[in-house]
Amino acid sequence: MTTASTPRLGLPPGTSYRLLLPPQWVRLPVNSVGMRAAARRHLEARFADLPRDRTLALRRQLEDELVGLAETVSGQFAVDILLLSTDLGGVPVSASGLVSLVPIPLSDETHLQRLRETTAEGADASDVVDLGSNRVVRVLRHGEPTSADGEPVAVSAEVPRTVLGPDDGSATPLTGRSRLLDYYVPVPDSDAVMLLSFSTAVPALFEPLTGLFDAIASTLQWQQEGTPWR
Repeated sequence: MTTASTPRLGLPPGTSYRLLLPPQWVRLPVNSVGMRAAARRHLEARFADLPRDRTLALRRQLEDELVGLAETVSGQFAVDILLLSTDLGGVPVSASGLVSLVPIPLSDETHLQRLRETTAEGADASDVVDLGSNRVVRVLRHGEPTSADGEPVAVSAEVPRTVLGPDDGSATPLTGRSRLLDYYVPVPDSDAVMLLSFSTAVPALFEPLTGLFDAIASTLQWQQEGTPWR
């Protein structure tokens, strides 16, 4: 498991968060001077089994797309991009996550229930649930992703919707329905919410990946400087 543990702008001073990421997932910090280098390392690892000269153009294209994506979502409260791109039994698997800090007060159960009612419109399901050590609003949708204010945007689902051919490194656009899972998690001692948005455009794997998204979200922990994780 990979640990994504970091302080971030938008969190109360001295507050950090931690997510445990399964193997094959990578975290790309949005507001970081090392974003391009992190994207390059991710793509080099993804293409490691293919000749570099045959994948150079595609790697550069995807690197530019990832950096452009980071620039776009940085203005929409995003702090981290999470990516999965691998093969299972020869079947391309693509999924993604976006970690955002949104100024929404969720200080008590009443606020959680109001947000559940608001997010239920157009959703397949919206529930208040206990997930790991947090009480969250969990929203399941199908279709295109939206920003925190409900406007359609190009978020982290867009790059993983292009999967890599198993033999030659070619890019194959995914089409059809996407499954999106949003988790609105109150940030302790603040008027902010951490929004974890996961998506996949691989219909055959909707159910197992949904379970994986739940599992990742359940690992979210908080830490105040000088105190244990909780």
